[in-house]
Amino acid sequence: MNKKCLFFLIIVINLSNVFSETSPLISKIESLKTAQDSITYLKEELGKESDFNKGDISSLLAQIQEQQGLFNEAGTNYSIAASYLGIQSKEGQLMQLGAVRCALSTGDTATADLLLSTSMGNPTDAAVTSRIRLYAVWSAICKAETTKDLEIPIHALEQYTKMQSMKLEMPSVLLTLWHITKKTEWATQLQNEYPNSPEASVTRKTVSPLPSPFWYFIPE
Repeated sequence: MNKKCLFFLIIVINLSNVFSETSPLISKIESLKTAQDSITYLKEELGKESDFNKGDISSLLAQIQEQQGLFNEAGTNYSIAASYLGIQSKEGQLMQLGAVRCALSTGDTATADLLLSTSMGNPTDAAVTSRIRLYAVWSAICKAETTKDLEIPIHALEQYTKMQSMKLEMPSVLLTLWHITKKTEWATQLQNEYPNSPEASVTRKTVSPLPSPFWYFIPE
C-alpha cells in the first residue's frame, strides 16, 4: 500500500514557554547568528561545567534541533533533559513527550510507543495527559496501512473534540481530523474557535505547512 506523506505544522516550539524571556541562556542564544551556532554552543555547554542548568541546556538544544529537522539528535536531548528535570515532574514529562514526537517524526513508532508506555512516570498534569492521548493516536495513524485502519483513530479524535480534558490539544486534534477526513467542518470549527492559532492558518492556507516538526503517513 502506497502512502502519501503530508507535511504540516502541528507543534509550534516557543522557547518562552519553557524559559523566562529574561533567561541569560536565552539571551546568549539570541546573540548568536545562526541555529547551527546555537547548537554548537549548547553542545559545548552540555559537555563541560557550565553556569547554566544542564536540564535547561539540553532542553533548549533539543528544541532547536527539532526545529532544524534533526529529529534523532533532538529526541536524545529531550530524553536527557527529562532525566535532569525529573520524569515525575511536569517539565520532565513534557520533555519526554518531545522525544516521543521526534521518534514519530522519523517514523519510529516502536520507540514512540515504548516511551509512551514505559517512560512517562505517573502523569498528573492535564497538559501531559492530553498530549499523551494525542500522541498515542498520532502513532496509530502513522502505522495505518489502509483507510480502514484509520477508523479507530478517527473515532478517538472525534471523541476528543467532546472532552474538556483535551482542550489544550484541541487545535491539533481538529487539524488532524481535517487532514485525515478532508471534511471542511473540522477546519470551520478550528477557524471559529481558535482563529489565531497556527493550525487555523494552515487550514486557511495563509501559512505554508512545514516539513517539521511532524508528519503523517496517510494511506491512499
